[in-house]
Amino acid sequence: MRCLFCFTWLVLRIAAIPSMEYTYLVNEKKKCSLLLLLVCVVWAGAALYKYTQTRAPGKTVLTAVLYRGNEEARASLALLAGEFQNQYPDIEITVLDRSPADIAGDLDPERPKSRNGPGVPDIIIADEKSLAVLAGELLEPLDSLLQNPLLAAELALEGGPPRRIIPLVSFMYPLYYNIAALREAGFDRPPKTREEFFAYADRLPPLSAAVSPAGGAEELAAWTWAAGFNFFEGEALHNAALGDSLNFIQDMIGRGFLDPLFLEKTETEKYDEFIAGRIAMMSASIAGTGYIREHAPDLEYGITTVPPPSSYTGKPRFALGNWGASLPAQSPRKEEAKLFIAFLSGARANALLAHSLSGIPVNSSARAVSGGTPRGDQYDKALAILEAGEAVNEFAFPPGGPALEEALREAAGEIMSGRKTPGAYITELEARWFAAGDGN
Repeated sequence: MRCLFCFTWLVLRIAAIPSMEYTYLVNEKKKCSLLLLLVCVVWAGAALYKYTQTRAPGKTVLTAVLYRGNEEARASLALLAGEFQNQYPDIEITVLDRSPADIAGDLDPERPKSRNGPGVPDIIIADEKSLAVLAGELLEPLDSLLQNPLLAAELALEGGPPRRIIPLVSFMYPLYYNIAALREAGFDRPPKTREEFFAYADRLPPLSAAVSPAGGAEELAAWTWAAGFNFFEGEALHNAALGDSLNFIQDMIGRGFLDPLFLEKTETEKYDEFIAGRIAMMSASIAGTGYIREHAPDLEYGITTVPPPSSYTGKPRFALGNWGASLPAQSPRKEEAKLFIAFLSGARANALLAHSLSGIPVNSSARAVSGGTPRGDQYDKALAILEAGEAVNEFAFPPGGPALEEALREAAGEIMSGRKTPGAYITELEARWFAAGDGN
């Protein structure tokens, strides 16, 4: 606005100087008229620009970030935003795709801020591991949402430390199996124990029983969690769990069941190999059912719990990771943002969002809702696994979880290359491991 006033002052000054001569003006009267008309046009344009930027008077504009969501998830969130705006006409939702790590940088008080940057969003929807970089004081506590007894019961969230993430969609890591491949090998059901898994793999084509991290260690760790182990004892590492996980990797390599390139493969590459029949069994995220449904709807396959050692007699155990919604503490629109998070947690919205991500709704009432299209037998099987088993938190928020996840990937590469044995790697890891918060 200051520049606009200066421009107007300059034009009026020029108009007031009679001695100024312009070849394209016939007389002084025309000169003044054209200059005054120019001032009016500029002011009108500025007023129109300001009106379009502020939108409707009194409307609150919320910015929601959906990180790493697929096209279907973005479309579902846009649809849900429209439904929310019908209920709350004074609130408008804008959806962006930014990483929580990038947002954490914007929230850092010591980092210079760009005036033209996107600014601090009001809501962040992402997986809990990505949101972990924002944990603590950067996120607003959301316990007030759970004062609604119905919502608290449907989400099955218990009390404890301040809750800064409301989980919306859950993911587990089951064992996928190709029914036709197992049938050709003489099996009419999936393996129930780790020993059976090895026996099945012996009768399958080479490298067709795959355990592949594909960007994370959850699929490797799923076998250790299934065996009844936890990776941490307080803040210390649990040697038995590490030994089980790394020895299992070595067994897979020694038996020729593990593709030497498994650390470089992406999720979609692994799913494509499963669809093509090159992989008969694999541990992978439940989100893979959505990819298979889209690219090979007629594929005859099933999912089951990752088989534990025959010595394990407890409930089936599996890792459960979540996508959730969080609210940056610096957001100036906290109350409006909480309304949208509560809306996304409701049964219908939660079912639609979970279906688009090929996950399981956290809201128990949403699990019977289709989300708009059939989920198929694998969804029903996943629900049965969830209800019958024991869920273990993945590498999101346990102290040192992300560091251990990276260490497991590193260990897999070291063992596969033959540079280290599982025992040697565990000894090395213990030597450089510190409690959470010490910077290692």
